[in-house]
Amino acid sequence: MMKSNEDFLKELGERLKIARKKKGITIAELENLTGIHGTVISKIENGKKNIWITTLVRLAEGLEVKMGKLVE
Repeated sequence: MMKSNEDFLKELGERLKIARKKKGITIAELENLTGIHGTVISKIENGKKNIWITTLVRLAEGLEVKMGKLVE
């Protein structure tokens, strides 16, 4: 069964948060690495914001993880 958009965004946000914490960086530090405002990162991590693929690529690069790891 296909996941709802809401469920997908929540899972993506949780994987992003886990990757950030595993790297040991704050939202502010990820903001500095990616140029994506911390408020936006927080909303993504909480599953409250849909994002463009280019934003996902920048976040993956900033966290030094493969983009596929965030969306698997």
